[in-house]
Amino acid sequence: MHTIFLLDPLNEQALFSEMKAMFALNQHNEARIKFQQFCLNYRQLMNEDFPYNLDKMI
Repeated sequence: MHTIFLLDPLNEQALFSEMKAMFALNQHNEARIKFQQFCLNYRQLMNEDFPYNLDKMI
């Protein structure tokens, strides 16, 4: 997953997959941090908020 984000930092499908995997592994806090970082990066690059929230993803 990390390689995908190096090539495409706003890859939503990779984010969705990573969040589901992290929650399946009980890495809830780490998933929330990763999601927040993604949202900040999305905001900086797209100048708008990410249209999904973490609770609807998982």
